[in-house]
Amino acid sequence: MLKIKNILIIIFILLIATACNNSQENNEPVKASHNGMGTITDFIVFGEQAEEGIEKAKEIMIDIEQKMSLSIDNSEVNKINSQAGIEKVEVSDDTFEVISRGLYFSELTEGSFDISIAPITELWNIGKDDQRVPSENEIKEKLSLVNYKNIVLNKEENSIFLKKEDMKIDLGGIAKGFAADKIISTFKGMGIENALVNVGGNIKVLGENPQKNRPWRVGLRHPREARGSHFTTTKLQDGDTVVTSGDYERFFINQDIRYHHIFDAKLGKPSRTDIIGVSIITDNSMDADGLSTSVFVLGSQKGQKIIEDLEGVEAIIVTKELKIIMTEGAKEYLENVKNQL
Repeated sequence: MLKIKNILIIIFILLIATACNNSQENNEPVKASHNGMGTITDFIVFGEQAEEGIEKAKEIMIDIEQKMSLSIDNSEVNKINSQAGIEKVEVSDDTFEVISRGLYFSELTEGSFDISIAPITELWNIGKDDQRVPSENEIKEKLSLVNYKNIVLNKEENSIFLKKEDMKIDLGGIAKGFAADKIISTFKGMGIENALVNVGGNIKVLGENPQKNRPWRVGLRHPREARGSHFTTTKLQDGDTVVTSGDYERFFINQDIRYHHIFDAKLGKPSRTDIIGVSIITDNSMDADGLSTSVFVLGSQKGQKIIEDLEGVEAIIVTKELKIIMTEGAKEYLENVKNQL
């Protein structure tokens, strides 16, 4: 009887192993989601390390949120803001890196994109219950606090200092991209070969889609049609990222005017260029995050010029007239795209 039980146990173990092997051969991914950083993050991960990788990814998201969120009172960003005009604040390597890169994009756009925009975004509160159109006087008053040149970085001390009292920084324009980069880097370090992470629209991939035996395909949303409507599909290779900024994600209508969440920091108001959507394809999601916002606020002409001067970066722009403007290299990534929607 004991031998029979042992044989049955061995058979059972073999069946489990066979099932696991068949699952791997069938390339079934582990899928999961995480609610954090003010958005939903979706994971599609293949391989034996998938579940462990997703748990580590969630830990990364929580850590970044604890450091950079304006909604967490003791975050490093809020500590910096609370000491504006008073003293410098020492921060983690992560926060220092994101702020440093934010200043790069602020300089690149000559202040149209500005990480010290928080006093303005808090004034409008777009996407929240108390969103509103503030008065010109209110905007003018808060604009006096917005100036990236008043942010002082000390690399030796890893410290940040805001020169002016009541200044505030907001890393929402690039922190999600930073998270996507860090998660994919962690997956790669674990030996995971195929994965996709979508941090609230910041999509980055590793390897390919083994179920289809082809590059990852990601649709670009039509800016004036319902969610799920795509005007083209991108083909993403190993390490690629695609990030989109549009006036259709968080907005409200007041007296037939659309007020969205992408601000021109020079005006203190939602951007009013000829662009309603822009997607950036490159290999660094934080850069794509910053560039998508930067191009949006600069407009198609200036924005396209900036992208064309950067190596390894492509852009797909949708104008108010639903015209598609692309950098030359973008065509290699797209399927069935037209010049007019």
